[in-house]
This record gives sequence, structure tokens and C-alpha cells, in this order.
Amino acid sequence: HWGLPRTGTTAFQRFLGENSTFLADQGVLYPRMGWLGSPHPAHHNIAWQLIGDPRFSPARGTIADLLAEVQQHDGNVLLSSEDFVMTPHHQGALAGFISQLRELAFQVVVVLVLRHQREFAYSLYAEMVGHQRLPMDFSDFLAQICSTSEFRYHFWLYPFDYQVYLRLLEPIVPEIRIIPYGSAAPRLRADFIASLL
Repeated sequence: HWGLPRTGTTAFQRFLGENSTFLADQGVLYPRMGWLGSPHPAHHNIAWQLIGDPRFSPARGTIADLLAEVQQHDGNVLLSSEDFVMTPHHQGALAGFISQLRELAFQVVVVLVLRHQREFAYSLYAEMVGHQRLPMDFSDFLAQICSTSEFRYHFWLYPFDYQVYLRLLEPIVPEIRIIPYGSAAPRLRADFIASLL
């Protein structure tokens, strides 16, 4: 599960973290390697390693640590980080990671929650201004999206043309499940978890 951001990812990850023991008892591992720790039970550190993000810290768990953890589990494994959304722009690293998972006999499925671009733009801008202190007014923010079909700032990169993004993703990822963000999203994500049990 890798976002998009601003589609309820934090609440979903907290649910997974708080219920990781129950999920494990049902045969679904929500690995600890790559978490940033409470209150961020998400695999951001793994995504950061894949994209070369300077926030990556080996002390929080590497890809090698994650693979060692999941290798001990006989069942489904669920990873979650909205920063995985940036990994298709690092195709070599992403393809290598997926290959390593497949060598462990995992079938890799990406779950992507897509939000209407207008709503996504408003929500992402508010988040970037509030938490990342984005020094850009909304018109410049929209101008970049309209001219490039994505938003880039420092090490962040978010797609707004979903067809282009999926074409980038499809050669690397064997299976993609798309969940539309909206009133049905919580139920659809619950159905997704249920499908793993």
C-alpha cells in the first residue's frame, strides 16, 4: 500500500500498527523493520532507502533487515508508506526490491489509492504549507502541476497525471489494485485487508 498521500494513509497505518499482533495471528505480517517508531507505524524508511532520501537511517531498518524479517513469516505480508509513490522514478532500485521479494516466493501487489486531482492538489498544498513550510503560493503550485503533470519539491515528487504514472509503474509491478478515494475508501481498504486473511 503506497498512497497517494492525502488519502487517509496515516489513519490506515495507525490502524495497521495498533492491530499488528491481531493481523499476525491471522497470518498477515505488518513488519516492524522500516518503521519510524510511534506514532508513525509505516515503512517510510524502506521507501526512503529506495529513492535515496536523505532522511533514510539504517538504524530504523534497511531493506536487508526487512527481507530477513519477512523471510521468517509463512503467510501474507503488508507494507505501507505513501513515499513508495515516488519509487517508480527510481526504477532500478524498485525493480531490484520487487525481484528480491519474488525470490522469497511472494506475489507482489501494489495497492494505490487515487484521489481526484483537484481535491488532491488542495489537500497536498495545505499539507506542504503547514508541515513542510512550502515557500510557494497556490498559483505557482498549480502552474507547476499544469505544466509538468506532477509536483516536485526537494525530494518529494507526486504524480497528477495518473495514466502517465501507471504507464511508468506497469512494467515494474506485476499487479496493481486501484482504490478510488472517497466515501467508499475505508470499506474498500477493509475489503483489501480481509482479502489477505
